[in-house]
Amino acid sequence: MNSSEFIPENIWKASFPLRCFWYLVTPEETCFEKPEDVPDVISQVIPVFVTFIFIEAVICQFKGRFRFNDALVSLANSNLLRVFEFIGERHLPFIVYTYFYANFRFYTFSWDSLTAWWLAFLMNDHGYYWEHRFLHETMVGWAAHQVHHSSQDFNLTTGIRQSLFQKFFSAPFYIPMALIGIPPQLFMIHLGVSLVYQFWIHTELIDGLGPIYNFLFNVPKHHQVHHGTNKFCIDKNYAGVLIIWDKIYGTFEEKDDHKDEQIAYGLLHGSESFSFFYIQLRYYQFIFDEVLSQSTFGAKLRKIYVFLTKGPGFTEDKPDLRLGDINDYPEGYPNYKIYNPSLSIRQSLYTLTQMTAAAYLMSFFLERQSVYSTYDDHEKFSNACCFPVIIFLVRKTQTENYHVFYSCTQR
Repeated sequence: MNSSEFIPENIWKASFPLRCFWYLVTPEETCFEKPEDVPDVISQVIPVFVTFIFIEAVICQFKGRFRFNDALVSLANSNLLRVFEFIGERHLPFIVYTYFYANFRFYTFSWDSLTAWWLAFLMNDHGYYWEHRFLHETMVGWAAHQVHHSSQDFNLTTGIRQSLFQKFFSAPFYIPMALIGIPPQLFMIHLGVSLVYQFWIHTELIDGLGPIYNFLFNVPKHHQVHHGTNKFCIDKNYAGVLIIWDKIYGTFEEKDDHKDEQIAYGLLHGSESFSFFYIQLRYYQFIFDEVLSQSTFGAKLRKIYVFLTKGPGFTEDKPDLRLGDINDYPEGYPNYKIYNPSLSIRQSLYTLTQMTAAAYLMSFFLERQSVYSTYDDHEKFSNACCFPVIIFLVRKTQTENYHVFYSCTQR
């Protein structure tokens, strides 16, 4: 069935970025003959990202549930992630996938195969579930992923607060797709659309889209549980698009079963800084210090083994509990403190202007720097020379009296 029979073709095509938020895309518009034909979905939806964030911020401001300082921290982390993508990090999963597809696949699906499209959708989402679970249930994975959970608010800006290093862990979980012969371009497009879908579920304005939809798909109320620090929230609801994976593997928790308990968001032990480097690197520093503190080489290796295989709640006195004892975790409310340094209007306006400029520049350069772009190597090199300017723009918000988080970095 051709969607243009009901909706004018030009409107249908123009609505593609918006439809990605609910995975309302068709095989005919997301099957590409060559990898270089696959669009950068994230870049396409940035204007929609910004629009949704603005609308939610206005509504939440009237409800008293929006903190401008925390939102700016998320925007800063998002911009720096784009910097890493700019220098090639985003291509790592694709490079690994292509290697296994080219050398080890035991079947080959056609690029326009409907069967391959649906397999790609299911296997990509299943791979994401296990990637996400790995990030939570190993200390080395959590060192990266805790960045995403560091916000003590739950809104759309939380969805774009991401780790610079998380992609280094993702590739192995999608290798099965490559081995059965799903073309790389299908992996790429589903990975992109899946990430876009996961943006809109970071909100408290709505809980879901009805009982049938909520039963099958990940919706805000499911993901609110995932971001909670309450005991019933720990290590639950890892799904990306389909919540059925959590139900199959026993990690699903229904928010409606805990209506008498308010969810406390963030990290179990709270937050102490809005500094970008602190948020991104603090857990790695903890791992590094723990390994160095061991007196013997054997003890260092054992500690590394623990970080690679045990969860962040693991303790040496309960070695049989890989993820730790839930009873040892602190409660959320009423002992939950919000880290909330005040901002002046000048600081807020200054930083918002700077973040907006940096986001625009990053999108502009990323489009041209992509290995799939049609721009020649000379223009790519010229763009790369502008790269330090972007770092300066983002970093400027972290320094001196212009620093929007001045009060916390002075402590």
